[in-house]
Amino acid sequence: MRERPTFPRRGGKTKPVRIAFTPDGRLAYVTEGAGAGVSIVDVAKQVVIDSISVGRRPWGIAPSPDGRRLYTADGRSDQVSVIDTKRRKVIATIKTGERPNDLLYIP
Repeated sequence: MRERPTFPRRGGKTKPVRIAFTPDGRLAYVTEGAGAGVSIVDVAKQVVIDSISVGRRPWGIAPSPDGRRLYTADGRSDQVSVIDTKRRKVIATIKTGERPNDLLYIP
């Protein structure tokens, strides 16, 4: 039997919300609303390979066209997290209005 992907639990909670893919389609980034993070999924193997902690209730997600940055709308933190995808780390946060829900990257 094939092993299914397992999403990390933070404080006993997880809730996959939205998904974005790398330009080559090899990785998927999944916002974990209740888990305050982004899970990184190897699409071919269908397994979670890493996770990145972001603000509270990340809902929206948008990659830059070159795949170097990823942005999450952290609804309960009233911010957008900016992630360096190579380092798999938040490198900045941008304050927003109340409860940002979704994102669209326009170069």
